[in-house]
Amino acid sequence: MISAFEAVPAGRPDAILIALAPVFGSFTSCAAWRIPRGLNWVSDRSRCETCSVALAIRDLVPIVSFIVLRGRCRHCGERITPAWTIVELACLGVAIGAVALLPGHRSWAAAALGWLLVFLAALAWTKRAASTPTSTAG
Repeated sequence: MISAFEAVPAGRPDAILIALAPVFGSFTSCAAWRIPRGLNWVSDRSRCETCSVALAIRDLVPIVSFIVLRGRCRHCGERITPAWTIVELACLGVAIGAVALLPGHRSWAAAALGWLLVFLAALAWTKRAASTPTSTAG
């Protein structure tokens, strides 16, 4: 039986891993923000923390949307915390590091472990922010 990785041409698994890293970082940010607050982290739409408008797909492109929107909500113009983009960049860095140190299929396992650490760090940060009454994290 052929595995999914064997069906991908040589060199492509690394490129796919790096391309998907910011997407995983975006999901990591979402889950880390919502879990401590008891919010649905799987199916709820992402919203601006200030104006509560549901974000469109174009507003959710990891890293790129933050740069294009200059760190502000498209609807109300309020500042978006750079913390989520930092998590996306951290996941990208983990993937690049995994590919550099373990090229090939092993890089996926290394990246998954690194992403777990990024998630746990983001979760710890958001739990602390959620318990702070004057917090503006989000």
